[in-house]
Amino acid sequence: MMKGTKDTAPGTVNSISAKKELNVMEKPTIFISWSKPLSNKIAGSIKCCLETIFCDYIEAYFSEKDLESGILMQNINSAMRRSEIGIICLTRENLSRPWLAYELGFMSGLRIRVYPIMFGIDQTQIQNTLFAPLTVYDFENGLREVIRKVYEKLPYSSLLGTHFNNVFERALQDCFESIRNIIDNSEAETDIGGLSALLSENDFGSPMQGTTLEYPMGYETQQMYVVLSKAAKKRFWIIGRKNQKLLQADCRDFWEQTITRENFDFRCIFFDPNLDTIAQDIPNFRESLKLNIKNACEKLNIVGIDPKAVLKYDATDIETGIIVVDDVVIFRKIERDEDGMPKHLTGRPFQITAANNEIGKRYLG
Repeated sequence: MMKGTKDTAPGTVNSISAKKELNVMEKPTIFISWSKPLSNKIAGSIKCCLETIFCDYIEAYFSEKDLESGILMQNINSAMRRSEIGIICLTRENLSRPWLAYELGFMSGLRIRVYPIMFGIDQTQIQNTLFAPLTVYDFENGLREVIRKVYEKLPYSSLLGTHFNNVFERALQDCFESIRNIIDNSEAETDIGGLSALLSENDFGSPMQGTTLEYPMGYETQQMYVVLSKAAKKRFWIIGRKNQKLLQADCRDFWEQTITRENFDFRCIFFDPNLDTIAQDIPNFRESLKLNIKNACEKLNIVGIDPKAVLKYDATDIETGIIVVDDVVIFRKIERDEDGMPKHLTGRPFQITAANNEIGKRYLG
């Protein structure tokens, strides 16, 4: 290396010849849209990645504070107006946030190329959101595409060297690892607000407000179990009669991944099938109950969990169907017809409440 020169990796925007040409150019701006704590951390990691690859020759705009925390709207709008590319960081906690909708609409109105990118979620979780009609990327492919588009927008990009792909791939892999760690370490327990948002996003309707939130339909449907199984981070309890819908629902990730997490608390409480008095008035109830228990045992054995450790039997007549997801209690009282027969629960209205309030504690007691 010649004395007085800076040792720079070939292929970076930091090479001397590239600097001379790019110094006189206006920086392309990439606007990174986020809302809620998880996407805030992810946005920061993306900004760091872009600045590592392109050094001082792009502006990665990332507001340090959420709009709700008082950041001036005019600063956000100004950054979007001068942007050429927008990234929207989609996570489970922010899919229905109004700020993402606002920023998407603002940038789309300016014909800015916008990349909605999913972090810790998949396509099924955006089906009923405003992002459903859009091209939405998983985070690895999305970030690769963004960086290539930024690269194309830099005039004289040939000055960046023949090894640019290798350089940005190394930086991307570091970014991917950082984002995976952020997602893994932010598996926050689901609270009543988070679960309420998930239910509303998945066609369970808008809840009536009160000490509990009451949903107009959907209790114990397969769709409910799909949503709840994805929401559970620390515990999932089911206190029911046959618990058939959980076993029928498409919850492969729950059975193969969630339930096997260290310290994950799964409990499934059935009617005791050996009681002589059990649901004598319901045709084939005992046979169906035994079959469901057998299926549950098989699923647990496949993933290496001892059924005896998590399957329990209740000798009393269960009067309320209860599902517990992390810090939320979902419940539906069992109604009976004129003959005293229990009515079906599937698809009926239900309520949710926090596990630590008086109602939640009563049902968990």
